[in-house]
Amino acid sequence: MMKTRKGYPVYPLTVAQKFHLYYLPFCPNAAVLNIGTSLTIGTDLDWDVLRESIYKAYERNEGMRIRFAKDKEGNVYQYVVSAEQDRKEREIEFVDFSNVTMEEAADTMQKWTTVPFPFEDSLMTKIKMIRTSDGFNGVYFLGHHMVVDAQSLITFLKDIIELYCNAKYEGVPYPKDMCSYIDQVKKDLAYEAGSKAQQRDREFFRELIEASEPVYNGVNGTDKLDAAREMFKNPKLRSAFNATDDVSSALDIFHLEAEPTKRLMDFCEKYRVSLACLLLMGLRTYFQKMNGQEDVSINNAIARRATLKEKRNPVEQEFILSRFVPYFQKM
Repeated sequence: MMKTRKGYPVYPLTVAQKFHLYYLPFCPNAAVLNIGTSLTIGTDLDWDVLRESIYKAYERNEGMRIRFAKDKEGNVYQYVVSAEQDRKEREIEFVDFSNVTMEEAADTMQKWTTVPFPFEDSLMTKIKMIRTSDGFNGVYFLGHHMVVDAQSLITFLKDIIELYCNAKYEGVPYPKDMCSYIDQVKKDLAYEAGSKAQQRDREFFRELIEASEPVYNGVNGTDKLDAAREMFKNPKLRSAFNATDDVSSALDIFHLEAEPTKRLMDFCEKYRVSLACLLLMGLRTYFQKMNGQEDVSINNAIARRATLKEKRNPVEQEFILSRFVPYFQKM
């Protein structure tokens, strides 16, 4: 059993991290775990100050300094390197896209996103400072999904912005300290080690799964459920195959015409319903009609990141007008 790596204490992976290693061997490319995005703003930036702000953000964030290692038996562990070591290993490059089209810049960043990370003892995030031909400036960020999700990515970029503004402008407060990733990992591992909370959760989901629901509802109707029931000769089967070996992804933006948009907004205002809830109710009705099911529930996934401490001590959030663009890997 590994206890240290390069002088740093190691910790087992959390369940969420193990899940990625579970499905990764079945993926045609390890870049499926890459998360790439750019954050730019339509103003000039001081690149030296921005670079130092990025290094300072890494110094303040243990989760962005995670490395992985394997022992002789192939078990994977994680450890956090010091800020000094991370800075030695990390180069923050400036890339000038001002002489190419926006499409060419986007294609280049898309290609960056398709390159898998070396896994062992390696940086699990990368960041580049960028300038685009439309006068915007900012950063491109690439992270491995075993250390980064949407919420942590936003938190990290927000910290860079606040550090930069604190360094450049009078009256901008220094951002509050980050919570310790290692402390949270210890709490997660304690939960997973047979805690009472874990036992309660297991029992709840066991009872839920063994009940008569849920039943698979397909976007295109009952075709996949019917095929699975026929394959297994079980007319009461509730699950269906809904997987593919195609790991390509893209960003679709849908534009709704002004008139139906106004009707939706008027309805929300009249009945005091949020637009998100109205869209969820619309999806529920669609699945009911397509699958012949009267009882359909639509779950809205919300990142549960706030701790009780944070809820009891709310901090006013400041937002800076900027452009946030995701880049997806294409296989």
